[in-house]
Amino acid sequence: MQTWAQFGILGVLRKLLFITCLLVLPFAAQAGIYKWTDQYGKIHFSDKPVAGSKKQHLRSMTGISNPSFNLKRNVMHVPYQDINGSMVVQGQINNVRMRFIVDTGATLVVIPPNMAKKAGINTQNAKTITIQTANGATQSYMVNIANMQVEKLRQQSIPAAIQQVSPNANMGLLGMSFLSAYKMSIDHDQHIITLESR
Repeated sequence: MQTWAQFGILGVLRKLLFITCLLVLPFAAQAGIYKWTDQYGKIHFSDKPVAGSKKQHLRSMTGISNPSFNLKRNVMHVPYQDINGSMVVQGQINNVRMRFIVDTGATLVVIPPNMAKKAGINTQNAKTITIQTANGATQSYMVNIANMQVEKLRQQSIPAAIQQVSPNANMGLLGMSFLSAYKMSIDHDQHIITLESR
C-alpha cells in the first residue's frame, strides 16, 4: 500500500525529470552537422566532429538558395482600380511611386517622360524604337528600369519605353517585360490580380 510520502516522492521525481529534459533540449538543438573532405576529395557529413571538419550552420528550412525551388510559392494578390474599364495598379520605378494600366498586350513597360525624369532615368544614350499607340506609330526611347516594384514583387533591369500613354501624366503601362515572369489570374468581382512566379 502506497503512502502519501511515496506519492510526494514520485511527484518530485517527475518534476526533476521534466526540468532535466528542459535543460538538455537546448544543448541537443545546438548539436551541429560537421563537414569534411577526405584525401580522395570525397565530401562527408557527420553529427560528430572529426579532425579537420567544419561545423555547418543550419537555418530553418523554408527555402533553398535557388529561388526557382523555393518551398513557399511566391504569390501576390494585387488590388486594382477599375478606371474607365482599365485595371490600374500602384507600383514603383527606382523607388518613385506611380500608377500603371495593366496591359498584357503591351510588350514593354511604358513610363511617361515626367515620371522617367523623377526616377532618374537617363535617355542621353538611349536608342529609339517605334511603338504602336492608339494614335498610331511613334518614336520612343528604349531604356532599362534599374528597380521596379508592384506590391512586394520586385524585379531589376526591366526593359521599358518612355512615352505618354494617358492624359494622366503620371500613368504608365504595366506590360509583359514585367508581367511575363508571372502566371496571372484576375478576380473581377473582388478587383484582385493574382501574380504567381513561374
